[in-house]
Amino acid sequence: MKEVHALFRVWILERKKVVAKKKLSLLFTMQLKSGLRKNEETFLAALVEIKPDKIVEVPDCVNEVLDEFEVIIALELPKQLLPRRATDHKIELIPGSRAPTQAPYRMAPFELVELRKQLNELLEAGLIQPLKAPYGAPVLFQRKAKETLRICVDYRALNK
Repeated sequence: MKEVHALFRVWILERKKVVAKKKLSLLFTMQLKSGLRKNEETFLAALVEIKPDKIVEVPDCVNEVLDEFEVIIALELPKQLLPRRATDHKIELIPGSRAPTQAPYRMAPFELVELRKQLNELLEAGLIQPLKAPYGAPVLFQRKAKETLRICVDYRALNK
C-alpha cells in the first residue's frame, strides 16, 4: 500500500472563536489511520497540478457583451482623473455613527514594497488623494495571471 503523507493544521473552533491551535504536523499512514480510528478531527490536503495550457472557452453571450463595450472597457487605469461631472457622488453618513476600527492585515515585506509602489503611482497620477478622515479599510493583494499583484481593498466593515 502506498504511504500517504498529509500536512495539516487543526483548528478547534467554538462559536467562531479559536480555542486552541496545534502546530503543523507531518503524518504517516499509520498515524493517520490511528487518528481516524480515535475520531480525532483531521484534515487531509492534497496538491493538485493545474495546467496553465488548458484553454477555457468564453461563452458567446459574454463575448457579445465584451465586443459591444470594447471601447468602454479599459485595459489599464487612466493616467489622470476624468473631467468633473455635473453630479458629485458622496457617501452619506448615518448621523451619530462611528468609524469602524480594524487592524490592517499582515503583509509580507514584498507586499509592503508593492503597496507603497502602487499607492505612490496612484498619488502621482492624481487618481487618489491623502485623506484625514477617520475612515479607512485594510488592503490585501491578489496575484494576477502575469505574476503582478492587484490591490484589493476590504470595505466590508465600512458597509455594515
